[in-house]
Amino acid sequence: MSTTTTNPANKDANVAGLHDDQYDQEHYDLDHDHDHTREGGEFDSEAPLTLRALVTTKEAGVIIGKAGKNVADLRDQTGVKAGVSKVVQGVHDRVLTVTGTIEGVAK
Repeated sequence: MSTTTTNPANKDANVAGLHDDQYDQEHYDLDHDHDHTREGGEFDSEAPLTLRALVTTKEAGVIIGKAGKNVADLRDQTGVKAGVSKVVQGVHDRVLTVTGTIEGVAK
């Protein structure tokens, strides 16, 4: 299955205005887990945490917002990296990915 994200009528087909190659690079970077402990076993609250959740296509649209405004505001206010996976024909869910500090992800 392949989808095209260049059709302006399908604005939410890409991640908040990102092109496929930018989306793929962002998620490549997010997929590499980080150690959440400091030397000596102490928990590092500043270590990046990645949260993924299934959301409906409708919820994804609300999260992204018109022209990506909602997700851009979320990123600005919390300092997290956030995005929603591409639309896949015949699949009604998308993956929301949020990466940042524990506090940022919680917000």
